[in-house]
Amino acid sequence: METRPLQGVLILTIACLAHLSAIDSQAQQQKTEKFDVGPLEVMLRQAHEDVKKNYYDTTFHGLDWDARYQHYSERMKQATSLGQGFSLVAGFVDGLRDSHTYFMPPQRPVRIVFGFQMMMVGGKAMIVRIRPGTDAATKMRAGDEVVAYNKFLVSRDSLPNMDYYYRWLSPQPTCELVLKDSQGQQRVVKVDAKIKQLERLAVWGSQREEAELKLTQDYYEMGDVMIWKMQEFDPDAEVDHMFSIARKHKALVLDLRENPGGAVVTLERMSIER
Repeated sequence: METRPLQGVLILTIACLAHLSAIDSQAQQQKTEKFDVGPLEVMLRQAHEDVKKNYYDTTFHGLDWDARYQHYSERMKQATSLGQGFSLVAGFVDGLRDSHTYFMPPQRPVRIVFGFQMMMVGGKAMIVRIRPGTDAATKMRAGDEVVAYNKFLVSRDSLPNMDYYYRWLSPQPTCELVLKDSQGQQRVVKVDAKIKQLERLAVWGSQREEAELKLTQDYYEMGDVMIWKMQEFDPDAEVDHMFSIARKHKALVLDLRENPGGAVVTLERMSIER
């Protein structure tokens, strides 16, 4: 659980290694035994209690928080898979309709890499990066428009939810995309992911590596202009170092695309002290 009072931020991080270990063991026995939802029920209960204790709006925007918990608790008893259980916890918290309050499940002991990145460019979802040596590299090109992802139409509103679902709640080994090339021709491709089994400790190590990569400060110097791609307003993002570089230039272009926000203290340092 992480709280940032200045922003009203409340992020539910139910990353209990013991719970994840129990669920993983169950997943291997699902063909012969009934799926045990016990660890997922613990996560749902913790989400209910944490929000009730820490949320800034004691009326929960008019929601009957206890009744909502009872409803989702009954639904959880019918869950038959890890992805379904995670989706129920996420749906329960999403009732608040608060972008700063969401469920982040424990990471699975596998890494699934599709080898491509898409992002919104204007009103279109575009393929912007492709990793060499992946299945994606043989089936798509940077600049292809993504019309649909796993049969869902892609838009600026739907893409974040798709990313959340398929990356965190229910990752899949294969994805299907409807792509449109620069000539307007559509095609359907199925892309297989590279799946790497991770050691228990490596799971949490990979989370740290991804977080560090996300906070990498990218910048370009073009004569008197510096272009800074700031990934997140994080207090540990070497803001002072980046501004020491920026002072050597007459102009600074700050690229905040895909920046989700972050610590208010960092924004204050940038906007007031600089």
